[in-house]
Amino acid sequence: MQTLAIAVGYISFPLPNPPPTPYLTTMKRNPIIFDKVATEYERYRPGPDEAVIRRVLGLIGDCKSVIEVGAGTGQMTGHLLRAGKQVFAVEPGRAMAAMLRCRWPELTVVESRFEEFEGVDGFQALVSHQAFHWVEAESGVRRAGEVLASGGRLVLIWDVDASQDTPFYRATSGVYERYLPDAQWPSKKPLRAYPELYADMIAHSDLFTDPVIETIPHERTFTKEAWLGLIRTFSDHIELPDEFFIEIGRLVDDFRGMVQRHYNARIVHAIRS
Repeated sequence: MQTLAIAVGYISFPLPNPPPTPYLTTMKRNPIIFDKVATEYERYRPGPDEAVIRRVLGLIGDCKSVIEVGAGTGQMTGHLLRAGKQVFAVEPGRAMAAMLRCRWPELTVVESRFEEFEGVDGFQALVSHQAFHWVEAESGVRRAGEVLASGGRLVLIWDVDASQDTPFYRATSGVYERYLPDAQWPSKKPLRAYPELYADMIAHSDLFTDPVIETIPHERTFTKEAWLGLIRTFSDHIELPDEFFIEIGRLVDDFRGMVQRHYNARIVHAIRS
């Protein structure tokens, strides 16, 4: 029986059947959309929390060769390099890949979707921060198994917003209802479902040990500029009109120009069989 361990406590329970293929197919979207906001992405995306970085580095241990999937503009990449890892970055966006090469000339960067990436394997670890949901689940998990050496570490990280009970969240809900009536923001956002979904696919792939999901709560405080800059980089915000951001900015002013957010970093990890 396959199990999924949830930390803290590592409670194991039987996994359900895999989600139906049509649901997985709908998740295949275009990550290159972030190229439109690559400069803002580099400036305003905060990257992983320090506790998350420590945990990720602990999970990959002494692994030297790391393939990073969806490296973006390097929010996780820099931490891996500073830890002495040999990083091979896969990034589909041309502008973001160019930024990676500019920041770290020694870094190997391949401009490709991970599902279509070919030619190199035998990595000791695969790390993906806030990006693997842009990879189609079945083919992505299969490709991860192909590029990792036996015993290689698979580490997928998502920062899930858990701010739904905060006053600022409630204050902005009316604006979101008007500009994103179907969405996704934030309690309906599918980001919450991804850790379990991909863990389920990993467990049913027969390529890895039973996956574990860990949760690391953390908080961030943003200035008005930082918050407006950050949300402009969200995939479902990129095409919103300026009026939306003006309204949100006025609400930030009502909260003395600061926004506090609560997050649960969800880390899914497993070992290549």
